[in-house]
Order: sequence, then structure tokens, then C-alpha cells
Amino acid sequence: VKMRYLIIICVSFVFLHAQAISKDTLSMEIAMNRFLIVEAAVNDSIKTYFILDTGAGLEIVSNQFFNKVKDTAIPAGIMTGFTSIAGRFNLKLYRIPSLQIGNYRKENVIIAPYSDLDARQGGIAGLVSLKFFENQPFTMDFAAKNLILETSESLRAMSPNAEIIPLKEKNEIGIALSVFLPLV
Repeated sequence: VKMRYLIIICVSFVFLHAQAISKDTLSMEIAMNRFLIVEAAVNDSIKTYFILDTGAGLEIVSNQFFNKVKDTAIPAGIMTGFTSIAGRFNLKLYRIPSLQIGNYRKENVIIAPYSDLDARQGGIAGLVSLKFFENQPFTMDFAAKNLILETSESLRAMSPNAEIIPLKEKNEIGIALSVFLPLV
């Protein structure tokens, strides 16, 4: 397991190993005091909403949403995943052309349809994970309800006041990404 570092400034989380693009501040809804909701564009044409879940290992979509993109989805294998309470589930993986949040766009994104998300209300397409942002530093400003896509310049400006905390990373065959914070 590789060690990576995370800068924590108040309630901001920023990945240092990322490649920066232009800074972008996006509105982030906080639903039921626990779900961070962000707007996304899938395949450049479908505008929808995802829960930003930094504990999820990969992008998960509801079966209902998957039906909207299945014509562009290419099978990419099967993966066994585990919930935080040790529940096991098998996921069929698919590759879709693109997923974009703000001005950060990724191509050939791996997604997995998950039927438990079909019961969610409010037009949520799925979960966007930490894996999506592995090459884009970001700050979560809970007070202002903003997701800020950082740049190299904005990271340098934060550095003098930042505290570095070591993280452990688990990158599962390049498909899923998990991070762990050692606590005492």
C-alpha cells in the first residue's frame, strides 16, 4: 500500500498528487445532513445529479440511470465489492464515454449498475467516488456548500497554512480507489 498525503484545511480535502486544471467552484447540495449532491454530465449530453461519496471505490449508477446510457456502455468485467459493514456484492462493470463535473472531464469511465440505488428518490443517478477525482485536487467547502476544483496555483497558495496527514491508499487493479486514515 502506497503512502499518499492529504492536506486538510478546516473541512477541505485536497489531493496533492493530482494534475490541476482551471479552478472551478460548483454548488453542492447537502441532502439529509449527509449526502453531498453535485451536478454532472454523462456522455456530454445527459445532465444529472450524483452523490459525491469519497468512501465509494468506483462510480456506481442506478439500474434506471444505466438504462439511459446502456447503448454507449461497453462491458468491462466483473468486480466483487464490499460495503463498509462487510456486505459483499458482485458488480458488472461497464465503460462509458465520459463523465464531467464542472470543468473536470474524464473519458472511458468505469461504472457499475447497482439495483439498490433504484429505490433512491430525487433524481440521483448514482455515486461519484474518490476514484473519479484521483487526478483532480478538490476542496469541499461545507459552510458555503461548494465543491472547488483546485489548480496548482491554488494549492501552492494553501500550502503555507496546511497540515499534512499521511494516508494509506488501496488501488484495486486500477478500477477502484480507497483511502484509509490511521487514527489513534
